[in-house]
Amino acid sequence: MVKIIPQTLSEELPPSNNMGGKSGSFVIPSPENVGDDYLFIPIGGNGSKFKRVKVPHPASGVTDRAAFIDQVSFTAQTCEVSGAWFTDADFARVVSPKLEQVFGFGVTFDRGRGLNRYESSFILGDSWGFLSVGGQRNTFLVQLTGQGATAAAPGWEQRLYEWLSSMSSARITRVDLANDDFTGKRYSPEQARDDYLQDRFILGGRRPSCEMRGNWLFPDGSGLTFYVGSRTSGKLLRVYEKGKQLSGAASELFPDWVRTELELHNEGRVIPFDILIKPGPHLAGAYPALAWVSEEQSRIATKQKTLKLQFDRAVLMVRNQVGRYIGAMMEVFGSADELVSRITREGIPDRLIMPDYRESPPPLEPEPTLPADWVIGCAFA
Repeated sequence: MVKIIPQTLSEELPPSNNMGGKSGSFVIPSPENVGDDYLFIPIGGNGSKFKRVKVPHPASGVTDRAAFIDQVSFTAQTCEVSGAWFTDADFARVVSPKLEQVFGFGVTFDRGRGLNRYESSFILGDSWGFLSVGGQRNTFLVQLTGQGATAAAPGWEQRLYEWLSSMSSARITRVDLANDDFTGKRYSPEQARDDYLQDRFILGGRRPSCEMRGNWLFPDGSGLTFYVGSRTSGKLLRVYEKGKQLSGAASELFPDWVRTELELHNEGRVIPFDILIKPGPHLAGAYPALAWVSEEQSRIATKQKTLKLQFDRAVLMVRNQVGRYIGAMMEVFGSADELVSRITREGIPDRLIMPDYRESPPPLEPEPTLPADWVIGCAFA
């Protein structure tokens, strides 16, 4: 059994760890009527365990229903105060109220060890994410998991968008966009494969890698998955039969459930903040094959593509303005090496230098006269 759960929680909800609860208190909805914010799907054969699933809805703060944020990670700068370092635990206490304001929960436990090359790490909520701090050029990292995105208070996407937009140093390092089709009529792994063969995943003349998992030759009901791209490139798409990969009553209730999920990292690209409030257009714009996701489409231009465009323009400018001079000089000097040695200058033009946070100089140290609460203004403004 399963029940559509509105945002107003009731006594019928399972515990926060998604375990327990009586299957008799749940009502089976029609898949076509799925439209509230969450639904609980049984993943245990006896109906004693449940998986909480996010369903796109305007009440979540996102303006389109086409996709939702499944998880997100971001970094920003920390600060020094009065010439002395705050301890990592002190910073966790300072940032916790802001995290609670955004997500509805804050820092709850100190893990007592580092994470992701940071010296200290802390748990958010009921293991719904992590805060990492210490080292790493005076930055902190927040990771919100899929469970955290589900557990977060309605409107968290808009609040996070506003918070990140207010910080000049903030960067989204990873975001997962997902679209769920409970009927399996809109898209499927087989359709993704066909689109790949028809070059509908090609961008900029480059064909991404692909991978097929599952029993494609003789489907056995365990589910198929089609991958496009890779984590090393920072862009990985998964189209998979989620309903068939679940067990128990969930597989019987939604056997045709297909999830289309895009995992983006900031390797070679800047992930815009508005992806938090417009996930549908960004998912639709990731590849031509995904245009069905949303009428409005937004593509994330990579730094490499921008650099190539600028470089091509520079070559064209040089050819048009001084190309004939270079040709004449080649006749005089007799070799390209001699010509290059005589006309080149050191350095790189500003327009060919792509901004990259990893190359940012270390932040300035604050003056000792700054007030003790300056860390709050620096970290959050």
